[in-house]
Amino acid sequence: MLLDIQQGGTRRTLQDVLDLQGLLLSMMQQESSNAGSGDSGQQHSQPRAPPPLWLQQLVPRVTRAKLLERWCAKCLVLIGPKSISSLTFLFSAPNCGATTAGTRSGGVDGGDDGQQQRQQLMHVMSTVAHYFDTCSHGRMKLPAERNLVLGPISLPACSGVAPTKGAYDLASGRGNGVNLDGELYGLWDLAKEWMRKNRPDLFAARLLYNRQTLLFPLGQLNASDPAAVSGAYSLGRAASGVVSVRNMGCPGPDDFIPSAISPADCLNWVSPAAPPSPVADAVALIRSHLLNNGFAHPTASRLVCGDAGGSDSSSCRTEPYGDPSDPMGPAEPVNAAGNVVCPAAPQSYLTDWAAQIEELKGTPAAGEGFVPYEVPSMHTAETNFLRIAISQNSVQLAGSRRKRERAVFVSYRVASPTPGGYDSGLPASLSGRVWVHEYNQTADGLPVDPNMPPVLLAMLEVAGPTFALPDAFGARDALYIRFVSKSNTTATVELCRTMPAVESVDDGTCNDGLDNDCDDLADADDPDCR
Repeated sequence: MLLDIQQGGTRRTLQDVLDLQGLLLSMMQQESSNAGSGDSGQQHSQPRAPPPLWLQQLVPRVTRAKLLERWCAKCLVLIGPKSISSLTFLFSAPNCGATTAGTRSGGVDGGDDGQQQRQQLMHVMSTVAHYFDTCSHGRMKLPAERNLVLGPISLPACSGVAPTKGAYDLASGRGNGVNLDGELYGLWDLAKEWMRKNRPDLFAARLLYNRQTLLFPLGQLNASDPAAVSGAYSLGRAASGVVSVRNMGCPGPDDFIPSAISPADCLNWVSPAAPPSPVADAVALIRSHLLNNGFAHPTASRLVCGDAGGSDSSSCRTEPYGDPSDPMGPAEPVNAAGNVVCPAAPQSYLTDWAAQIEELKGTPAAGEGFVPYEVPSMHTAETNFLRIAISQNSVQLAGSRRKRERAVFVSYRVASPTPGGYDSGLPASLSGRVWVHEYNQTADGLPVDPNMPPVLLAMLEVAGPTFALPDAFGARDALYIRFVSKSNTTATVELCRTMPAVESVDDGTCNDGLDNDCDDLADADDPDCR
C-alpha cells in the first residue's frame, strides 16, 4: 500500500507552477506561430525538418514515492464493469480547536444542520459517481445505495487511546509524540465504534465495502511539524483548499481476503474544503478514488528539456504533476458547471477504460514514409489511441515480475459539447490537440511502479512541427509523428520510421525509391541526394 498526501488539492512547489506556466506559454506561442497557416486541417505541402526532442532515449523515472505496508494496487485493472462501494464519514469536533470553515463543513452533531451537511455531501458523491461513469465509458460505477454518507459523528473528547495505533490527540496531532498514525487511524476506530452503536448492520457488513473516507480538518494536525507518518508522507496546515491522505491502490470488490488488519480497509482522510466548496470536495474525493484505483503519485508527469522546454538534451528531466490534460496533474477533474476532465490515454489504458486502436510493434517499417492513422477523439469511443512499442532497452528491471514495455501513446482529445460529458471541462487551449506520452507499464493486473509514471512528451497542433524521437527504436532509428488534419471527432496522425538522418548516395538510400529520412522526398527529389 502507498499513501499519498496532497495540500490545496494538489501539492506543487513554486518551481512546479513556474514550469507549468512556461509549458503553457510555449504551447500558446506555437499555436500563434501556426495561426497564419489556418486550421483547415489540410495536409501541408512542404516538408518540415523534425526537431529532435532528446538525443538519448532515457527511460523516464521519478523518485518521490515510498512503499508503506503490504497492500498495493490490487484493483488496478478493471476487467469488465466494476461496482465500487464506499462509506464516507462526517465528523464534528467543536472541542478540539477545529475552527476552520472546513470543520463546519463537516457538520454538527445531529439536528437540521447535520442533516443538511449530509445531504450536501450526498450531492457531492453523485458528482463523483458521474465522473467515473463518464470517464470510464460506463465501466466503473458508484451506485448511491452502496456509497453511503454517515454521521455527523460527534467527538466530545479530543484525545484517547484507540485499538489500532494507540494514543491520539485531535487537537494537537501529537498523540504518540512521533507521527500522525494515532490520529489518522484513531478516526477510523472512532468511526467503527460509531457504526457498532448506531448502525450495527453496517458494522457487521463493513468489510463488504471497498473504500472508506473520513472527513476531518486534517490541516490543523501537526501544523508546525513535518514529521512523516510511517516514513511515507507528511501532513501540514493548508491555508485554503483540501488536505488529503489516501491509499494508493486498494483491494477491488472481488479481492476480499480476511486478515488481522483487513485488506478491505482502504482508507482515505480528506479535509472538507475551507472555505466550504462542493467542487473542491468533489475534486478531492475523485482523486481519492483515482489513487485507490492504482493511479500512483507522482504521476501525470512531463518531460522538460532546456531552461524553457527546448531540445537541449543535456538538461532533460521528468517533472511530476506536469501534464495539464490529466486530473492527476494540474487539471481539475470537475468544475462548478459539472464539466469533467478525464484521465490521459496511458491512465485510461491501465485501468481498462480505453483500448488501443491497433498494436504497433516495430511499425511503421523504415522507408515506408509517413503512414496515416485515424485517431478518434477520446470522448467518442472506448478504442481511441495508438500505442507504439519502441526500444526496450533499460525498461525491464532484473528480478521484477512486472511486465514492462516501453511504449509511446498517441491520443486526440476534444472537449465534448455535451454538458458534463467526457472531457467537457477540457480548456479550449487544450482541446483539439494530439497528445504524445511515454508510458512503460502494462495493464497486466500487477501493482504499478510509482517511480515510472506516464510522461507527457508533446502536445501537437494541427499542421504544426513534426515531433521526433530520434532513437525511439534504437541508435539512429527514429520515430516521427505529425498531426495533419482534424475534425470535432477524429484526427489524422502520420507516423514515419527511419534509420538514416539524411539520405545519401554512399549508402544507397538515394536510389531505392523510398523516403528514408522522413522528409516527404525520395531519391532525386530529396536535396540530400543532389
